[in-house]
Amino acid sequence: MTSVWSEVLRPERARLFGAVVLAIAASLLELAPQALVYVAACAVFADVGPWAGAGLGALGGWALVVLGLTLLRFLLMGGSLVLSHLASFRMAKHLRIRMARSLAEADMRFFAHHSSGDLKKALLDDAASIGGIVEHQLPDLASAIFVPLISLGVLFTVDWRLGLASLALLPLGVVLMALVMRNMGPEFEAWHATEKRAAAAILEFLTGIVVLKSFDRDVASLGDLRDAVNGVRDHAVRITRRTILGYTGFFVLFASNLVVVLPVALFFFREGMVPLETAVLFVALGTGLTAPLLKLLFLFGTLQMNALRIQRVEDVLNAPRARDVCGEAALPEGGTLELRDASFRYEEEGPLALDGVDLTLAPGEIVAVVGPSGAGKSTLARALVGGWPLSRGSLRYGGVALDALAPDARTKLLAYVGQETFLVRGTVRENVAFGRPDAPDDEVRAALEAAGARELVDAMPEGLETELGTGARGLSGGERQRLAIARAALHDAPVLVLDEATAHLDPESERAVQEGLSRLMRGRSTLVIAHRLRTVEGADRIVVLDGGRVVAEGRHEALLESCPTYRTLHEAQEKTARWTLGAPAVPAPAREAAR
Repeated sequence: MTSVWSEVLRPERARLFGAVVLAIAASLLELAPQALVYVAACAVFADVGPWAGAGLGALGGWALVVLGLTLLRFLLMGGSLVLSHLASFRMAKHLRIRMARSLAEADMRFFAHHSSGDLKKALLDDAASIGGIVEHQLPDLASAIFVPLISLGVLFTVDWRLGLASLALLPLGVVLMALVMRNMGPEFEAWHATEKRAAAAILEFLTGIVVLKSFDRDVASLGDLRDAVNGVRDHAVRITRRTILGYTGFFVLFASNLVVVLPVALFFFREGMVPLETAVLFVALGTGLTAPLLKLLFLFGTLQMNALRIQRVEDVLNAPRARDVCGEAALPEGGTLELRDASFRYEEEGPLALDGVDLTLAPGEIVAVVGPSGAGKSTLARALVGGWPLSRGSLRYGGVALDALAPDARTKLLAYVGQETFLVRGTVRENVAFGRPDAPDDEVRAALEAAGARELVDAMPEGLETELGTGARGLSGGERQRLAIARAALHDAPVLVLDEATAHLDPESERAVQEGLSRLMRGRSTLVIAHRLRTVEGADRIVVLDGGRVVAEGRHEALLESCPTYRTLHEAQEKTARWTLGAPAVPAPAREAAR
């Protein structure tokens, strides 16, 4: 991991060094007004020295110098910020590229334990926050350290006793802040969890905004969103109440250095221990000595909060690669796909979504999996394509465990078409050839022909090179699904998994998609996850799932006789098929009266 961070930081070292140097120089120029006060004191009160006896009239030139130094300070600080922002943005870019590469190469087991919300937060928000450490905190840290050190060096050189007096409140402030920040780590973790919950609730609200408006509901009607937003407020209030006294005391102490420095300096002057100009110097420098240290307080809190962000980023960067957890076996030539004693649970202590499932899929065989909602059908499909790691059991093809296959071999084994179609921003060709970017155009067109999408693409303005926006919003659900089928056809895998691929389509689109699927299934082992039984009555074998377990398997007619679960599903769907819109019968006189 150290090599990753060094790789991210190495290209920005020059910018970071320049930003720090300019920040330190700009911070030192903050002392120019105090230097003018000291020069004025020497001109009026000192008997010896370069400015002694010069009088106030000679200070006009010094005032112009201080004005110029102040302008230079802002220029230097601006240059520091430009360099630090450039470094920050480039670091965030490099981090996101590295994380995206890591996710692209990650084993699917990693995604079973990391939600899309967590990964989005790491990829976008956390990378930007880590860049923000460089953007602001690094220059602030440099100035917060060097300005007090140089001021202390000057003060101790002039009079070490007054130098100690200038630091009198520092130990007390440090102890107080240590007490305030003690055991705050769990609070920050809880804060991040609260923020994550609120972000998920807001995303859900935005996704369902059309439904809310159609039912004239407002934000207050969403209990989860209201509770999540209130949770952020309540957590902020709790943290504030816990730390407000300590923060207030800390700020008061660090802003009250004058209470110590001024009486001590005047006492030393009255006792003849220091000249008046020295006392003035200590009042000018010593009272502001602790102010830059306030930046360290904010930096400390920011770094504590960013520790969790850094950990999330490192989790992504350290994601186990598919090549590291897979074997090197080649894909067998033909074979049976076997699932033995397969069990899976979404959470470690949660119920089993799959419980001891045994399933075989012979070459060229079409097997349908049916069952009531929540039976585990889609979980089974994702387990087959590698989306969910099994809690127990094995998955083999041709006698070889899928985990033993090389990543490219496992990719060539399975093609998947789900109910949710994934199309990327890009051309039609890029979407169809997603798994085979180097496929020639004639093979892409043949895949479109097999999916029944050739005429659709030919009618587009630029054919295969037509650009599709995010999610291909200009296409209907059936058109997007046909492109997904063409992608699976071009992939040409020996095993095809269809997860309710026509579940959300209208009858016309469903017919076109089913024709494409029929052509795609020829000569392939096909597992069909189905909700509507009539679409799979002709399958070679139907497997019935209920409660994550296989309760029966066989042909359609045999299951109607022997399996109560299948019979209940069939009867319910037959009743649904006969259902029509209508109204209770109304006698003719009543209808006439209603008119």
